Amino acid sequence: MPSLNDWTSRWDAFTGKLTTRLEEVQEEALGAFGDVAATAPLDHTPQAALESAVQARHNKLGDKLDTAVETLDNELDELADDTEDDRALARIEALRDRATQQQQELQTAIDRAEQSCKVHGAAVIAKAIEAAFRDEDATQSCVQCGNPFDPGPITQSTAVACPGCGAKLTVGPHPAAMAWYSRGLAAVAEAEAWPMWVAYRAAEERYSDGPSSQRLTAHVQAAEAYHRTVFGVLVERHPAWDKAKAEQQIQGRCEQIRSLHERFQS
Repeated sequence: MPSLNDWTSRWDAFTGKLTTRLEEVQEEALGAFGDVAATAPLDHTPQAALESAVQARHNKLGDKLDTAVETLDNELDELADDTEDDRALARIEALRDRATQQQQELQTAIDRAEQSCKVHGAAVIAKAIEAAFRDEDATQSCVQCGNPFDPGPITQSTAVACPGCGAKLTVGPHPAAMAWYSRGLAAVAEAEAWPMWVAYRAAEERYSDGPSSQRLTAHVQAAEAYHRTVFGVLVERHPAWDKAKAEQQIQGRCEQIRSLHERFQS
């Protein structure tokens, strides 16, 4: 039967391998996102499939972590049952406590890594979308007189008048513009706000561990910093967004956090 030292070594080896595998998965995922960016950036289907695959791989790592902790816990129970030595029992419980703490830390790392892959992978594709958008001819043609004209930046089907014959037309964005405004720019914004997202989630987790007025304030402040960065990019670069509309969204998200706190504390 393996000794406590054996299980300590096995656990340490497992956590080391899991951390290494997380790094490998991220490298492989970003490479796959790069392949999509090079071959089909305007088609959302391969990106969506890749994001699902990234989620599945990280879920699998989480499952392995849970199984490893369960196995260790069972083996430590057997070791504890086989000894009455207080020092040995203390060492067994110390390893159990360390494994429990590391499980929480590793699961957080898995969750962060999954989101990082998705955010930064989408940003890789977004760069290719933006390049296609910059190269795309924005010219539309009047269905009445055939006159070519540039309707300016449009993000969805829009009613315009032909500058040549005055006919009322409905025009929509070309494929690259559609991809850029519908998802590419948002991906750029989320990547730019990544450090704020990490801080936001950390504040949310601290609040969830023990709700308090102080932690609520920190949670709201972190949420506001993240959303303000994201919407700031949209206001600057997306024709459908302005400061007032962005501020409404930011304050709405912060108010939702406060409302949930009040609901569960009442």
